Amino acid sequence: MRVRSFHCGSSKVLQGLLVCTVCLVSPVVSEATPTYRLASGTTIYVDDDAPNDPGPNHPNVSDPLEDGSQQHPYDRVQEGLDLALSEDTVLILAGIYVEDLTYRGHGCVIVGAGAATTTIESLSGLGMYAELWSEGADIYLEIRDLTFDHGSLEVTKTSGYGFFWTTVRVENVRMISGDHIHIHASPDSGASIEISGLDAPDTLVVSSTSTANPLTTLISESTIAGVITGPGGDDSGANLAVRRVRFTGDGISAGGGGFGTHVTVADSVFEKGGITFAGSANEPSAGHGDSVSVRNCEFLGEGFDVNEYFYNDLVPQLSLEVDNCRFVGNGLSLRVLQSRDIYDGAPGHSAVRITNTLFESSPIGIRVRYQYEDDDGDFTAGIGDLHLEAVNNTLSNCGTAFSITTDLRPPGSDTITSILKNNIIAGGGTGIAVLGTDDHHFAVAANDAYGQSVAGYTGDMDDQNGLNGNISADPHFLDPNEGDYSLRQDSPCIDAGQTGPEVPTTDHDGTSRPQDGNGDGIPLPDIGAFEFVYLDTDGDGFPVGADCDDHDPSIHPGAPDLPGNAADDNCDGTPTCDPATFWRNHGDFVRCVSHECNRLVGDGTVSRLQCSALVNQAAESSVGKSQRAGKPRTPPEP
Repeated sequence: MRVRSFHCGSSKVLQGLLVCTVCLVSPVVSEATPTYRLASGTTIYVDDDAPNDPGPNHPNVSDPLEDGSQQHPYDRVQEGLDLALSEDTVLILAGIYVEDLTYRGHGCVIVGAGAATTTIESLSGLGMYAELWSEGADIYLEIRDLTFDHGSLEVTKTSGYGFFWTTVRVENVRMISGDHIHIHASPDSGASIEISGLDAPDTLVVSSTSTANPLTTLISESTIAGVITGPGGDDSGANLAVRRVRFTGDGISAGGGGFGTHVTVADSVFEKGGITFAGSANEPSAGHGDSVSVRNCEFLGEGFDVNEYFYNDLVPQLSLEVDNCRFVGNGLSLRVLQSRDIYDGAPGHSAVRITNTLFESSPIGIRVRYQYEDDDGDFTAGIGDLHLEAVNNTLSNCGTAFSITTDLRPPGSDTITSILKNNIIAGGGTGIAVLGTDDHHFAVAANDAYGQSVAGYTGDMDDQNGLNGNISADPHFLDPNEGDYSLRQDSPCIDAGQTGPEVPTTDHDGTSRPQDGNGDGIPLPDIGAFEFVYLDTDGDGFPVGADCDDHDPSIHPGAPDLPGNAADDNCDGTPTCDPATFWRNHGDFVRCVSHECNRLVGDGTVSRLQCSALVNQAAESSVGKSQRAGKPRTPPEP
């Protein structure tokens, strides 16, 4: 077996792991034997119970000919790390190695036989520490297919000369009762951290002291407590991309600054902590700013807090996008703060877009505050152009669904626009609360604010019900008690939304928008996060969902419920004179059919001829006859 490596070293138990510049930790991956990726250098083997080892599982009793070859592997991981050069691989075969590891070099590949079979158990709680430095070349460190039991993992890029890139990859790594995971980049290098398949109970800290180079972190297919990251200096930047990660602890904490921080999170779950972002990009004149994009995520504990600060010579440049997410218990809070002298060039632009998102039982669903402060008490130039779009969201049972506050400012300082469109606000205390309107332009259209205990609209916003397509009606959710906020066929929100470039082209479930939800031939957006899809297979005028049998045009809500035929003709859930239920005798069944049939004749629903045919069918049936033959029927299970 051969594995790719760069340069490493340690002893038999691995407890703490320190990696400089970039560190990658991966959750438990496949339990199958991994397919080794080989580096271009030498493969150094480590096996504590090799065939030629006179003391299997005893690190102090070794093969006298051990040289790191496949035939004579080392007993200790540290022995391999001490010898590994750039692009060498240290291959650790199955076993439990009790040692703390230290690696100093230019990078290598450290690989086990699989996280289920290769374990580094720390002696002291140190774990593994890796210190990287450059000697005229890029650095690559890879750690994968291992389990670290106790201790920490730290990787640090320290010294070197010239600008060289550092890459740290962590794949299929499991941390058990670990202390922490910390990856740090030095001032003279850019760094890339790639983490996949990491299973760790602690928070990953990714930091940099670089004042000129970016830090990029990619995390996928992992289960971790949280991530803390941000740029190191005024002339640096940071990028964090997260996909399919389950956060079990603090969630994500990211800081902006320098050339901006860019965070992208998709298809992830936050069980306790949420996302906290504090940004203040200071190089907007070069076209840089902060951006956060969150899609298809669930927030089950804390929500999403964004604070964007614009100080001194800063031009506000923030792009925030939240789409197809679900917030339970806590919502989204955004504060845009301008303080002291604003950049004397062209004003910046900040855009916030929230679409197709569910907010359930949050004290505040969406909170936005434009805060204007000046240390000297003097108004300076304004923030610039701030644009909020909250479109096609569903907010249920929130204390306040929307809270929008604009601090006092001199007229004409800024251009602030808030578009609230096609949103359902159901239940809770307050629908839309507005405080302060200086330089603030509102477009509130086609929202359904219904069932608030305080008011649908409060503060500096007048009641919008009946204006610009805004309504106040029960949205008729399909099953809100089970978290299903899609619309029933009788919802007043179907085709009641408005069109426009800000309306998303798909809904929360990925259904294209708009649909012709009411079947009138004119597709229009629905209000809320879900589009109602009108499907009427049997052409009886009742779509799937409302029709209990969309393949029989005689069965639909409001249809005559013909007695004795076992079909629920009118979709009320109870067939009339159901032959499948228990009958004391045959006569009771026939009398029921006759009675109900005569009632339908009296209503003009069926003809006398149709009624006679139904009664004859009942008389000719065997329903209820088994009792008379001495074979009592057992009533069906309720």
